[in-house]
Amino acid sequence: MTPSLLLIALSGCDAVSWLPHGDPPEPTDTTDVVFTGECPPDSTLDYANTGEGFIRTWCLSCHSATVAVGSRQGAPEGVDFDSYDDVVNWLGRIEARATGASATMPPAGGVFEEDSVLFEEWIACGAPGEAAAPAACDAPIFVNPTGAVEIRSQADADAFCLEGNAIQGDLHVFGGEITLDCLCEVTGDLWVVPSNYDEDNETLDPTATGVSQPISLVAPLLSRVGGDVLVLWNDNFSSISAPELASVDGALTVRDNPLMGELDLSALTTVGGDLTFEDLPGLTAVPLAELDTVSGDLIVARLMALSELDVIRLRTVGGDLEFSDLPSVSDIESTETVEEVHGTLTIARLDGVAEMGDAFFRLVRVDGVVTVEENASLTLLDGFTLLPVATNDIIVRNNPVLTSMRGFDVMTLAQGDIRLEGNSDFKHVTGFVNLVEIEGQLAIEDNRGQEDMQGFAALTTIGGDLIFEGNSGIAVLAEFGALETLGGDLVVADNGQLAVMDAFPFLAEVEGNVLIQDNADLVTVARFTNLFRVGGSWSVNGNLGLEDIGGFGALTAVEGNCRLYGNAQLTTIPGLGKLEFVGGYFHLRDNASFKTVSSLSKMDVVGGDLVITGNDALPQAEAEAFAGAVSVGGTTYVADNGVP
Repeated sequence: MTPSLLLIALSGCDAVSWLPHGDPPEPTDTTDVVFTGECPPDSTLDYANTGEGFIRTWCLSCHSATVAVGSRQGAPEGVDFDSYDDVVNWLGRIEARATGASATMPPAGGVFEEDSVLFEEWIACGAPGEAAAPAACDAPIFVNPTGAVEIRSQADADAFCLEGNAIQGDLHVFGGEITLDCLCEVTGDLWVVPSNYDEDNETLDPTATGVSQPISLVAPLLSRVGGDVLVLWNDNFSSISAPELASVDGALTVRDNPLMGELDLSALTTVGGDLTFEDLPGLTAVPLAELDTVSGDLIVARLMALSELDVIRLRTVGGDLEFSDLPSVSDIESTETVEEVHGTLTIARLDGVAEMGDAFFRLVRVDGVVTVEENASLTLLDGFTLLPVATNDIIVRNNPVLTSMRGFDVMTLAQGDIRLEGNSDFKHVTGFVNLVEIEGQLAIEDNRGQEDMQGFAALTTIGGDLIFEGNSGIAVLAEFGALETLGGDLVVADNGQLAVMDAFPFLAEVEGNVLIQDNADLVTVARFTNLFRVGGSWSVNGNLGLEDIGGFGALTAVEGNCRLYGNAQLTTIPGLGKLEFVGGYFHLRDNASFKTVSSLSKMDVVGGDLVITGNDALPQAEAEAFAGAVSVGGTTYVADNGVP
């Protein structure tokens, strides 16, 4: 069987638009290599601890005999670095193309500086190493059972190792402390489960008797599993050690093992299905430092003792990516290498993380919802610096000490919603500086400490609603200076300290409703300079301190209802001086200081009812005269206003 290191074919070659490799170079002997650095006299670097890791991470995605011709992205056939001997054969060319300031390989760049320095030192020291000794797996003896191979004790494991070192089919480990030091490959599924595991229902059979459970599994030579790996529902399971396991073709699931404290999957690079670590309260480390590609979901959740999240080489997740309920993790910056997530991305309840830092720095694609929620210590949301398009929603909610966000720097288009909600100390939005269009909704709600709305200065189009509600710390709403089109509702409501609306100078039409309501300190509504049409209803209600709505001086048509009530300090409405048409009803009521309707002289059509009532300072006769001059499609009711 091929050693595990030779099975690795990373997907970075397919995930990145690599440049052509050109004509194949001639192999060179190591004696011809001209080293550019000096070897430290105390250097301990060799192929096993340095050279091999660099080649595997940055080269083998294209330069491997295991990569199909169509997936090599121009890497010449035969120029392969699968073994130490291969690397030595091509070392001169590798040094010329992959080291130094003028390195051209890998074509997309991105090599970590630490990796480059160590690799160049290793070359400078003569590229020490030795060819791997033939492993027992090079000539496997396949066992072909009629069903799954079942291991219930160490005696079963020893008996199996007398017959072979690979299993063509499934392996079920049902009991005991098991060491399978001969096992190199399982072509089917590998289960480490209680003996009453019910495959059909994916549960445990409560009627089973004589149930046995695995306690630990050691498989030092296991390099590949061709199906799924399940390690679950083992009450007394303590550890699994498979340090050479490089690839799992199906899903890998480790969950609901309450006493599990050790996990060694340190060579794992590729998972063909979902990768799940859940409900492992005693596990302190999940070694995924070599993981490059997960074709399904990657879920790390409810690992209460996990202190470090190390996915420093992860590039592609084919499904959802979720890190949640990891209270002891303080840093997730190792996610900076992630380039693509083809499902949702969730960061939730990471109570030890204060800042995102470089998290998801290289992320250029997320197909699903991005959610950052309920992170108790998160104060600054940065990261996501290179994500150009949000293809679904972005949700940042219920992060109680989050004060600012400055991520999403290059994003120009959000195809879903952006929702910033329930972040009680949230003060500043300084991100989204290049965002031009939101196809969905922009909702900024219940951020009680919010002080400004910086960050959306380039935004010209919102396809859905714009909701600004329950943000009790903001006094002046003065942003959205470029917004021209709003396809849904405009809602400004229940913002306790909002005194001035001085925004939206270029907004010409609102397809939905305009609602300005229950802003107790609001005094002035200005700068709706170009708004001439509202496709739904227009309502200014319950703003107890409102004195001026002069900003609506261009408004000529409201297709829906028009309501102005409960604004105790409002005396006149010169801002509606051009309003001609109301498609629904028109209500002017319970505005205690309102004195005159003279500015509404151009209104000539109300499609529904016309109601003017409860305006104590408005002369009743003036109200009646105004109503008599309007064409009303419904009922006219003018009563209980001021003096006749």
